Parts: sequence; C-alpha cells; structure tokens
Amino acid sequence: LINDGSTDSSNDIAEKYFNSNENIIYINDGKNLGLINRLNQIIDLANTKYIARMDSDDIMMPDRIEKQLDIFERQPDTDVVSSSVYSINDNNDVIGVRDYTIYDHSIESVFKKKFIAHPTIMARAEWYKLNKYYNFTRAEDLELWIRSFNNTKHYRIKKPLLLYREGKINISNYLKTAKTFINILNIHGKKYFNNFQLLRFKINSNFKSLIYFIFSLFNAQDILVKTRSLEISSDKINMIKNYINKLQG
Repeated sequence: LINDGSTDSSNDIAEKYFNSNENIIYINDGKNLGLINRLNQIIDLANTKYIARMDSDDIMMPDRIEKQLDIFERQPDTDVVSSSVYSINDNNDVIGVRDYTIYDHSIESVFKKKFIAHPTIMARAEWYKLNKYYNFTRAEDLELWIRSFNNTKHYRIKKPLLLYREGKINISNYLKTAKTFINILNIHGKKYFNNFQLLRFKINSNFKSLIYFIFSLFNAQDILVKTRSLEISSDKINMIKNYINKLQG
C-alpha cells in the first residue's frame, strides 16, 4: 500500500490492515509525489516475478490473480495480462460490463482507448522495469501502451476480474486527459497514421470533450458513463452486490 500524502482517513485505514497482516508492506512517507512517481516507485521496489496493480477505489474479483497467473504460466512469452471489468459507481451500483467484446490487438484500438483498463493489468516485473511511466499529466497508461506496443505481447482475459469504479466524471480531469491525448498524438501518432487520420482522431477527441462538458453543466456525466458499458443480467448484478456486501461486512 502506498499513501501519497493523503490528508483524509486513508492512513488510519491502511495502518489497520498493515498491523493485522504481515504480508502487507505500507509506504507512508508523508509526501505527495503524484501518481507517475508512485507507479514507478512500485516497479523499482518490486522483487517479485510479476507486478499486479489497481487503484484504491477499485475492487478485485477473488479469482483475479489466479486467472492472470494461469495465462502467464500457459503462455510464457506473454508480457502483460489484462481483463474486462464490471463498472460500478460511487454508491456501488452496477453500471454494466466493459471491454467484454472481441479483443482487438491493434495500434488503432490503443489510440481509440479501447485496449486496456489500466487497473486490471498484471505484468512481468522484468517487462515493467524496462517500460516505466513517463510524466504525463493524465493518460500516462495510454502513452505507455503506445510506446511499448511493438515490443509487448498482450493478453486480455474476457472474464471481468475487477470492479472498476466510474462515478461522476470530474470534467476538469477529463479535459486534461483530452489535452494530453492530443499531445500523445503529436508525439507518437505520425509513426502509425497519416495526417488525415490524425486530424480525425483530434476532431473526435475535441467533440467528445464538448459533449462531456455540456453534460457536466447538468451534472449528467453518469449518462455518458453508462453508454460505455454493456448491460448484464440481474443474476450477475446480484452476484456483484453480494460480493461487495461480503467485503464490507
């Protein structure tokens, strides 16, 4: 667990689990270094064969690690294993499932942001140590997938292995991400696309930013979030709710 200089009750919660479980390493240096520095710190500190990451507001399904390790053991040339996700909101309501469609392993899919849900990944530590994050304000994962694409073998598990929290989208962060995406296009795009294709990416990104901004004026970003996901059955919704209740209990 890494505490990046939090000022809420995160430290109390982390220490509770740290003091009761000898397998937990807790880093709390009181500094606010930002996500990129912390991600790279995790990579530097890891002395294991694999590195699996997730964010503090997401929830792993109980078989996540087992399923991902199984792929690595059966396919030793694989570098990164991800999965589809169940999308949930801030109230733990189930929105649907994402990345459940046929896996498109193409650079175009990466640029369209339909490639990997960042919190789901497990990677070989040796790969991660050669492919660290660059200090982009947002979309640092997208830049990494693009930069390492030609030298990385990915595998995405169709089964959702993470509850991915998508509440009310922070419009300021969304616009920062869109701005970073244009920067990434300018840096890496010409390697893969012609000028017309790059222009199309930029127009599409700016149009989506405008749509999200308009919806944010009515505090209705959750409507757009829902369009990203596919509906799931009531049985799966109940399964997820029961799992969350069990964790909270």
